[in-house]
Amino acid sequence: MRCIVLAAGRGTRLGDETTDLPKCLVDLGDGTSFLSRLIAVMLDEVGLAGLVAVTGHRTERVEALVAGHRHAERLATAFNPDYASSGPIVSIAVVRDRLLAEDFVLCNGDTAYAASLVRRLLAVDAPLALAVERKAEPAPDEVMVRVDPRTSHLLEVGKRLASADVHGVSTGMLAVRGAEARAAFVEMVMRYADGSDASLRQRVWHDLLNGLTADGVPVSAVTVEPGTWREVDTVEELRASREELGG
Repeated sequence: MRCIVLAAGRGTRLGDETTDLPKCLVDLGDGTSFLSRLIAVMLDEVGLAGLVAVTGHRTERVEALVAGHRHAERLATAFNPDYASSGPIVSIAVVRDRLLAEDFVLCNGDTAYAASLVRRLLAVDAPLALAVERKAEPAPDEVMVRVDPRTSHLLEVGKRLASADVHGVSTGMLAVRGAEARAAFVEMVMRYADGSDASLRQRVWHDLLNGLTADGVPVSAVTVEPGTWREVDTVEELRASREELGG
C-alpha cells in the first residue's frame, strides 16, 4: 500500500508564505512541514511501502526534498501540468495507473495526521473508507459528512449540508483497497477529469465519493479521535500552529 499526497496547490490564503513554496512545504513552527510529517508518519510509523506526492506549484522544491530524503527510494513525485487551472481530481488522474496497480491511502497535502488516525482507518476492513471526526457543530469551511447509522456508510459529503443531518467532518484521508474498489474509484475520477464539462475538473475530490455512493458503491465512514489531525488553510491557522509547535 502506498500513500498518494495531493500537493499541487499553492495555498493562496497563506499569502506570501507560499510565493516561493508549495503549501505542503510551509514550516509549521517546529522545522517540519506537512509533507515531511506525512513521510515520517506513513513510512516510519505506519510502515506503508512508499509515498507519491502529486505536485504543481514550485514542483522543483518538492522534487528536491524527495531526492535528498533518506527514504528517497520509497518516494516519488508526479507533476500535474494543469494544476493552476484545475482542481485536485485532475491531480488524482495524473497518477491513475498507480492507483489501479496497488492499494492506496489518498490524503491532502495541507493536513498533518497522527499515526493513530492512519492505523485506525486501516484497521477497518472496507474497500473504501473515509476517516471522519464526529462533530456536532462543524465550522463553515469544513467538509461535512452524513452517515447511515445502521451501516456506517457515507450518505453525502460536502460543505453545504444541513447541519441537523451532519454526523461529522472529513479529515481528508481515504483508503482504497482491492482491485474492484480501485477500478471504481479511478473510473469515477476519469468521469470528472476527462468529461466535456470543464467545471467538473475544478471540483473537490470529495465529490467523487458522492458519485460512488450514487452508483451504489459503499464508502465506509471510519470515526477517528479528535486531535489526531490538523489542517491549515489561513494565515491565522498557520500562526496558531507556529505558536503551539514553536514554543
